[in-house]
Amino acid sequence: MIPSKNSILCICWLITTIGLANISEDPAIQKATKYYIDGDYHQAVTEYKRFLFFHPDHPQKSLIYLQMGKVFIQLADFGSAIDLLQVAFQQTNDVTQRLQIGFQLIPVLIAENQTDRAVIVSYRVLTLIDRTSANVRSDDRARIYFFLGISELYRQNWKAAKAAFLVSDLVSPEAITLLDELGKEDVKKSASMAKWLSTFCPGLGQFYAGEWADGINSFLLNGIIASYVSHLFSSGRRQSAILLGSSILWRYYNGNRQNAVKAVGQYNTRLNEKKINRVLDQLSLKK
Repeated sequence: MIPSKNSILCICWLITTIGLANISEDPAIQKATKYYIDGDYHQAVTEYKRFLFFHPDHPQKSLIYLQMGKVFIQLADFGSAIDLLQVAFQQTNDVTQRLQIGFQLIPVLIAENQTDRAVIVSYRVLTLIDRTSANVRSDDRARIYFFLGISELYRQNWKAAKAAFLVSDLVSPEAITLLDELGKEDVKKSASMAKWLSTFCPGLGQFYAGEWADGINSFLLNGIIASYVSHLFSSGRRQSAILLGSSILWRYYNGNRQNAVKAVGQYNTRLNEKKINRVLDQLSLKK
């Protein structure tokens, strides 16, 4: 089973010191931030929104959006957090600010299973770092690569995950070795094979996917209906046989093929989850 959203966030934030954004000393902002510190998150959001309403062109509005995003993370409203953090990311080209925002945005995207977007944001931050002469700490760059590795891990892109983890230099050798092994394994089952097997013999595709109970059920149900249709034909009741065969038999026969494809998909998903959890179990950080 894939870890919960909170578990994923903990894994990512384990290597990141999360503090309050260094926003303006405006009394209204200080008031909102105090609400945030005191745990009154809804009131904090109200105050931040009020400030932005009256100061839409404030030079630090990206940090205010960042702070609102962090409030919604605390409220476990990850969808709203992502929206606000993406606005914050787009509102600035400052490397330091984008780094701060990325440290919040990427883990939440991973937790929401938006790993493609997490990879894009990671590369955008890294590209911005490479193209500027900004003084970015090496350990901050390493953290972005760590997040990139987590994102690629959830995409089952083992080689890319290994490469990112190696650049980060934060992951234990055991996890790297395991990623090497997973990259060599190819034990996924074929959906098209399952469909053809169940076309040839109902239930066979489910057996192939390891769903023995569903396979037996499909084999018996289709077999019984097919036998009765055959009996109707042999007894001269051809109209009833055609009606039964074109409706009920076809429905169960075609459903059996679709269920075989679904069973293979579920098998491959469970397999990938086990692989990911094996890596996460080994994902201790270097001391």
